Amino acid sequence: MTCVIYLRCSKADGSQDIETQRLALEAEAKRRGWTVAAIESDLVSGDPARRNGRTPPGLARALDRIERRKASILLVFAADRIVRSAVGLLQFVQRVQAAGGRVCSARDGADLDTTTEQGELLLFLQGWFARWELRLTRERTKAGLARARAAGRTLGRPKSEPLDAAQVQRLIDDGLSQNSIAKKLKVSRWDVRKALCNKIAT
Repeated sequence: MTCVIYLRCSKADGSQDIETQRLALEAEAKRRGWTVAAIESDLVSGDPARRNGRTPPGLARALDRIERRKASILLVFAADRIVRSAVGLLQFVQRVQAAGGRVCSARDGADLDTTTEQGELLLFLQGWFARWELRLTRERTKAGLARARAAGRTLGRPKSEPLDAAQVQRLIDDGLSQNSIAKKLKVSRWDVRKALCNKIAT
């Protein structure tokens, strides 16, 4: 069995050490008798699987090895190194399995180890409960919005009054930037730009 090790540390958290992950995963691969085909890593914050809608380069290379059958197992330190939600994790694992691979986490044990039938069952149950909870949350939200509308409450952000274009222009003439004007008037930069555009249009 061959595996590709994936390591990730967050830019925002200096307490994380990618070397600690590497040593732990190399030891885990050795314990299981797996050959390490490659080690890939990323230094990114947030949810790797959803960052700007793109897969981080290190994770992309690891997945590419699985898809090209250069490795059969994606070995990670913990589930949150690849995704932050239960539903997202299930989708990620399904993507790896569709490519003929398996996912294994050293820290999560059987909770994330699709190399065993027990691990696959536990992951399926986690994903099912997560989707069930998500559906319930959506239904509660819809019901709450319906009650608010029935009570005559206005939903959404209140509309702000348009800025006085002449006032904005005077502040520009005084040397203030659009950012400074937005802070001074406690509005968004878009509101400032819109006022200037309206002035030009008139």
